[in-house]
Amino acid sequence: MLLMVACGSGAEQTPTTTAQGQQISLKDAQILAKQTGKHIVLDVFTTWCGYCRQMDQKTYPDAAVQAVIGESFIRVRLNAESESKVVFNGRAYTEEELAKSMGITSYPATIFISPEGKAIGFQPGYMDAPLFARLLRFVASGSYQTTSFETFQDKF
Repeated sequence: MLLMVACGSGAEQTPTTTAQGQQISLKDAQILAKQTGKHIVLDVFTTWCGYCRQMDQKTYPDAAVQAVIGESFIRVRLNAESESKVVFNGRAYTEEELAKSMGITSYPATIFISPEGKAIGFQPGYMDAPLFARLLRFVASGSYQTTSFETFQDKF
């Protein structure tokens, strides 16, 4: 279920939103991730996407999702059609360029980035809160390195 991607470096300053509603740029999120050891969950959306709005309104606010994000992640939103500048791994992109460079072609999409700035993988499409919380725990625990998501979620 979790798709792996290999991403180059790249993105800057457009303020984005953490799970706690605080504004943070991707560049600042990477600095904070290195300091705290948290992963980044990059929420890739478009303004016209109904499923993107559902994830934002139903999935992300869920208590279980919030608990895992608060403990192990920094949430950053990326508008895949925006010309706003971002910096990722020291390289400047527009938000649209970064999404394309990471192989995103449908929305919503969720990209997981390690505290060191390495793209771990991405999951396209809408996820309800229980599934998303399990996927977040899968990434946060490091289980993606040794087992499949299907095997991991059989434990829950």
